[in-house]
Amino acid sequence: MLAIVARVRGPRWLLYLCKPLATGSLALDAAFLSPADPVYRTLVVAGLLCSLVGDIFLMLPPGAFTAGLGSFLMAHLLYAGAFGRTVHYTASLPLLLPFLLAGAALLTLVWPGLGRQKPAVLVYVAVIVMMAWMGAGRWWVVRSDSAELAAAGGLLFMVSDGALAWNRFRRPYAGAQPLILGTYWLAQFLIARSVAGSL
Repeated sequence: MLAIVARVRGPRWLLYLCKPLATGSLALDAAFLSPADPVYRTLVVAGLLCSLVGDIFLMLPPGAFTAGLGSFLMAHLLYAGAFGRTVHYTASLPLLLPFLLAGAALLTLVWPGLGRQKPAVLVYVAVIVMMAWMGAGRWWVVRSDSAELAAAGGLLFMVSDGALAWNRFRRPYAGAQPLILGTYWLAQFLIARSVAGSL
């Protein structure tokens, strides 16, 4: 909450302190949970640490945006690796279509404003769609509390990144930062908590 308030109203130093502290705290929390699958925990914690690096890059001047995008791309790949453990996705293929449609709709809306970042954003959207679908697929197959948390986290991450893309590349809007950051940290919290009983 402090980071969100600081992002909207300042002071800037409070954002620089609280934003990485929030994500870092989630990584620390996940690291000390007792998982059913230690590899799942390792992948999620690594994803949270990559997100922490991405948070720092996104607080820097605009030129660091691509580096931040790369950090979150790696985080999504790690989350996808965690969600994909022990799950066969042929049973969840029907779930893929709505995620593909959502990703395509977002790209269509923001494409004119992407400029030279079109290839990077295209790859990023493809990876986050895969990550969210794999989270939903894990829940579809496993139906555990852990899988439900991961699926909800993946969906909220898509909402957060969609809100960010619209605000940055399409049209800035009032209330963007509370929506972007609120859904972002809720997504990260749910993914971090999915480590407990991660089957």
